[in-house]
Parts: sequence; C-alpha cells; structure tokens
Amino acid sequence: AVEMPGAGPFAALLAAAQASAPAPPSPPAKMDCVACALLTASLEDLVAARRAELDAYKASKDEAIGRVQKAQTKRWLKQEYGTILYAEVEDGMDKVCALPALAKHKRACEDIREDREDALARAVLDGATGAFCAGVVAGCAPEAVAKAAARMR
Repeated sequence: AVEMPGAGPFAALLAAAQASAPAPPSPPAKMDCVACALLTASLEDLVAARRAELDAYKASKDEAIGRVQKAQTKRWLKQEYGTILYAEVEDGMDKVCALPALAKHKRACEDIREDREDALARAVLDGATGAFCAGVVAGCAPEAVAKAAARMR
C-alpha cells in the first residue's frame, strides 16, 4: 500500500484491511446463488407435496410393518417411504429447470443439477439446501438461499 502524504497513521491500516476483506460475490455468483436457491426450493416443494400425499399411506404402512415377523421384510418396508421420496426428487430434477421461476437461471440451474445430482437429492430430502448451495456456489450464504426461496414462494 502506498501512503499518501498527510493521510495519517491509519491510512496503511485501512489499505491493509481493504486488501484482506473478502470481495462481494460477483454478479454471476449471485445469479448462481439465486439459481441454486430456486432450484432447491422447487424440489423441496415437490417433496413436501408428495410427503403430504404419503402421510396416510405411511401411517398404515407403519402399522403393517409392526405385524411383520421377518427382519429383512421389515427393513425393506421401512425403506419404501424414503425410496418413493427419492424417486420424486429424481423425477422433479428432470423438469425443474424448465419451470417459469427458473427461466432466467436455466443454464446455472442445469449446471448445478448435472454436476451434483446425488448431493442435491440428499440435501433436499435432508432439509439441508442452504448448506448445499453454500458449498456449491462461492459466496452463497444459507441466509441468502432462504431469502431467495421465500421470495419464490
């Protein structure tokens, strides 16, 4: 840092602080963050709708599982609910980037979806989409993801 005459002793400290401060995300990074937020929110909405449909089914299935004797059959029946939800996420991934809410972000949506399909599905099912987007898009905070998703809804 070059000190200007008469700038005082804090000029060097100010210059050093500015040099070490993280730069705000560039517009493409912000757009990718919004794309990730909209992508994950759309998939979460699909899963929430499917969960609502399956609640009665799951309750009756849980009751039936209690009457099953074989451990292997019990494990298989318990996994069925999760398998149905995972299939819903996979089906939704094929269509989600074409939704009107993602029209401006289609390319970024497709890039995120294609590059990290398994991690995306797991994040949606686990409710960890903010952390997913933060890990995928540099400078994308979970709070920004929640804010963008709320605007969509």
